[in-house]
Amino acid sequence: SLTWSEQLPDGNLITAGNWHNNSHPYKVSIEQKLATSLNIQLRDELTFTIGHENINATVTSIRQVNWDSMKPNFYFIFSPGSLTPFPKTFITSFYLAPENKNTLNTLAKKYPAITILEVDFILNQLSLILKQLTQAINYLLVFALIAGLIVLAATINATLDERRHQSALLRTLGASRSLLRNNHLFEFAGLGVFASLFAVLLHDLASFALYHFILKITYIPSLTLWVFVPLIGTAIITLTGLWSIRKVVNKSPLSILREH
Repeated sequence: SLTWSEQLPDGNLITAGNWHNNSHPYKVSIEQKLATSLNIQLRDELTFTIGHENINATVTSIRQVNWDSMKPNFYFIFSPGSLTPFPKTFITSFYLAPENKNTLNTLAKKYPAITILEVDFILNQLSLILKQLTQAINYLLVFALIAGLIVLAATINATLDERRHQSALLRTLGASRSLLRNNHLFEFAGLGVFASLFAVLLHDLASFALYHFILKITYIPSLTLWVFVPLIGTAIITLTGLWSIRKVVNKSPLSILREH
């Protein structure tokens, strides 16, 4: 992408050389990463082919460009007068109220050579994509909680006989039914808290990786998830665990010992 400018644009920082200002034509400033990849140095002479014509320009500066500035950025910026003989494309932006959208159709008909980009439409599409990605990650959170319930049920089923025998011995030694129930209550509540917090942590790590490394935007954790998911998850896991061992607590110790 090429352009010309007398002033150094905002979001650009000279890292080597000097900005050409209003100097003679055929001076060019190049973006830093592109200069590194092409092994271009200061005072190198570059040849550009535009249409059927070639122009030579000397590299007078290398720039660091902030590509996240939401402003037009260019790899090559020439000194004024360098590109005067060649066709040009101008870029501008303006705000148009939603109720005046039909004006764009009139504008496009009157000036068929212009290209109109509706930024609000693009932002809406990006917002929709972000919502879909977030929804997919939320499914991961739900699956993690379901996996926790399955593991809990399998663990309880595998230790059911041991729990029955332990319950019978404790009841024989004088432990009350409420004491055993409270013991199991704290056990399953602890498992619920751990599983829920782990699920939320997994959700936030996946979201951070998606936003930071792929979308290159800042991820802000949801405090609502850290509050309500552990509460709901702990309640579900605790109730599921207590329901699974209800016969262990309610069954008489004598009948359990006879079975063993």
